[in-house]
Amino acid sequence: MGSDYATAWGVFSTIRWGLVMVPVQALEATTLAFVGHSWGQFRHSLSAMTTKHQASWHQIWNITRWAAYSVFIALALEVPLCLLMSFLGARPFARYLSGSDEVARIAAHMWRTIDWCYLCYAISTQLAAVLMSTCPKWYLYQSLLSNIAYVLPWAIVCQVTALNSRDAWKYHSLVFGGSMVFSLFGVLVFDAYWARRLLRKKSPYA
Repeated sequence: MGSDYATAWGVFSTIRWGLVMVPVQALEATTLAFVGHSWGQFRHSLSAMTTKHQASWHQIWNITRWAAYSVFIALALEVPLCLLMSFLGARPFARYLSGSDEVARIAAHMWRTIDWCYLCYAISTQLAAVLMSTCPKWYLYQSLLSNIAYVLPWAIVCQVTALNSRDAWKYHSLVFGGSMVFSLFGVLVFDAYWARRLLRKKSPYA
């Protein structure tokens, strides 16, 4: 794999996490605050003796709408930026950070092949805030499921299988990018289950 590959991954991560992901993290904090506030209002509306309550679609939307707004804003920012960096900005920016044409070439290839996965991450982060604000243990279950069902098998495969170093990025992208895609579907399933429980008079405190 070599030092160029390692440096390119560091440059890619610096660009992605150091600059581009800042709005997503800010939106997550905002979503947590507003969803938590709406969830508190919902719980306050229940009787002190109530253990089960059938929520309406309107009430569920009132709780989760902040996550939907954040998803829309995140996509409005991330999609144009993803396209702009993929076709124009990634290589010269990586060249500026690394001072190496080869590192810039590798980093640009990384951006074109895996950056779309960060759109899934941006969406799942906002949707997961619903679980974190209302039922934190379900957020824990979702995270455990993603790591045990996807990341762990790939980690085992990469340890016990003789991998070709020329295909290093293929496996790296499958593990790292694939986990973001898998997590998005996991969050959607858990959010749907959370809403279904409220619609079917299950305890909102579970």
